[in-house]
Amino acid sequence: AKGKIFDLAEIYKRINQDYFNNQLHRPRLVWSGQAAKRRLGYFEPMSGAITISRRLDRPDVDPLLVEYILYHEMLHQSLGISLVNGRRHAHTREFKQAERQFKGYQQAQILMKALHHKPY
Repeated sequence: AKGKIFDLAEIYKRINQDYFNNQLHRPRLVWSGQAAKRRLGYFEPMSGAITISRRLDRPDVDPLLVEYILYHEMLHQSLGISLVNGRRHAHTREFKQAERQFKGYQQAQILMKALHHKPY
C-alpha cells in the first residue's frame, strides 16, 4: 500500500474515519502494475481489493486527487455493485449522491480532467 509518494493505508484509514465511521474493513490496497491513464482505480468485489493507478503516485499529483479516487473505490466497497439483467450497476443514483459528499469533490473533478490531458 505504500507507494513512493503516497501511502494508501494511511489515506484509507483517514477516509474510513471521516466518511464511513470506521465501518469498513481495510481491504488489500495496491498500486497498479502499470500507470493506467483512464482507469485510475478499481474495486474488485470478489477479492475485496482496491487498486489505484500507479500514475497517481507521483510528486506532481495533488493529494486531493488520490484521496478522491480512493474514496470513490471505498464507496464501491461500501455500497456494493448490483447486477440487473446480467449487467453491472456500480454508479447508481445513491452512489453518485454519496460521491458528491466528498469534501473537495468539485476540485477533484477539475484535477482529474487536468490529469487526463497530461502526458504520462
